[in-house]
Amino acid sequence: MDDIARELGISKKTLYQYFKDKEEIIQLIVSEESEKKSCQFSKFFNKDLNAIEESLEVFKIANEYLKEINPVVEYDLRKYYPKIHKEISEFRTKQIDETIKKNLLKGISEGLYRNDFDLEIIAKIHIAGIDLMMSEEFFSTDEFSSKKVFNELFIYHLRGICSKKGLKFLEEKLDTLKKQ
Repeated sequence: MDDIARELGISKKTLYQYFKDKEEIIQLIVSEESEKKSCQFSKFFNKDLNAIEESLEVFKIANEYLKEINPVVEYDLRKYYPKIHKEISEFRTKQIDETIKKNLLKGISEGLYRNDFDLEIIAKIHIAGIDLMMSEEFFSTDEFSSKKVFNELFIYHLRGICSKKGLKFLEEKLDTLKKQ
């Protein structure tokens, strides 16, 4: 709290008038950041995009987010503020799950995704892949960048769920992205 007060240029006493403790400040910051990310993701759903294009938009936003993430922050939250970390993880998982399922249903209805898979299982597999990607134990940043792992996971996921029509569209989009 001393460091926070000093950075803000206020006394610690003033800081305690607004916040009970450091955990309350961290909770507020984390909630605010989560809300910002939710708004970012919801913006592109209002665009006139097909399911693959939506997925590619999510991919771009997630890649930007990966640049901002400091693995130390995730570790510190898990270690020192497990309650907050659990809340964030549950919120993130719920949001990702809903987003994936909406996208899968849209892709199936557009004929871009196969219709012969279990929606719940595919959504959970994709979430598990994202969680695994965030694990330092499995993908160390010394060996692979988070961006590289995410890129591979994302393309692997899309290729696995696309129909023939969807694969053709996806390959065209990927070729265009490579040229940019």
